[in-house]
Amino acid sequence: MVEPTPGPAPRRLDAQLVSDLRANRPDFENVVRSIHDLTDFLLRSATPDFGVPSPTALHAHGAYSAAVARAKLMYFHRVLVLRAAELVPEAIRAINESRLVSFELSARGVLETAAAGAFHARRLALDDSATALPDDYWQRLHAAVLSGRFNWLRLFTDHATRLAMIEAYDADPKKQLPPNPATNILSMLDVLGKRLRAQVDKARGIVLHDYALLSDLSHPSAGSNLVFLAESEPRMRAELVPRRRTVLGLAEMLLPCVAYSASALVEVLAELEQLDERLARMPAPAPPAEGTGA
Repeated sequence: MVEPTPGPAPRRLDAQLVSDLRANRPDFENVVRSIHDLTDFLLRSATPDFGVPSPTALHAHGAYSAAVARAKLMYFHRVLVLRAAELVPEAIRAINESRLVSFELSARGVLETAAAGAFHARRLALDDSATALPDDYWQRLHAAVLSGRFNWLRLFTDHATRLAMIEAYDADPKKQLPPNPATNILSMLDVLGKRLRAQVDKARGIVLHDYALLSDLSHPSAGSNLVFLAESEPRMRAELVPRRRTVLGLAEMLLPCVAYSASALVEVLAELEQLDERLARMPAPAPPAEGTGA
């Protein structure tokens, strides 16, 4: 059976949508241009083949710690690129087609990806004077790449363990987080807001406001229920295709969120690349002196 080939990812917001947004907000041109430029950059970045030696293979060949750290760091960099390269074009496609729940889910994903990138980039940063990795650097790298809110190691153990996990979730779902779970996304969003405040007044408030709005719109809650509202008086009607003014209103509110999230993420990617260069220059530890018994 031949798998279906996905169509080309959209790179541009619908011309009529852009025209309608500009009519109300002439300054929206900057938002549109930013989204288009960032989309092009992310799709280009996602195209080349990628591969780094596995940490296990590096350890087996006696690589020093900074070389192993570089492999994990650049894998983290890669997955940030790939998430954004999927989510930003999907946000464009969804708003072009007036699929507002899909648009909101994609926009929230871009915001969360930027927040996670900002959070872990801050934890992975090294002092300018560092000549060796901090003792807990491996835990920081592990958190960036493999931390989560679900116990994947148990899931992959065997079928009996998966069945036991279902029983455990049925008994007490609140106790089923994995060891060393990922930091709550709200804490990551807070870091992103602080990161942006040098460029935008009240950036922390904007980030947290947008995330709350996106979450309510994405959940089966008041936000998404109102998206489908076509008429309230004299009768209530709901339709799959939302009203044009609803599409334009949400596009005006949330496309700036897509733009600043993707822009912040691109800055994070550049910082991770600079960090990789620093790790490449970090000297290997000196071998133990002869006669020490090491």
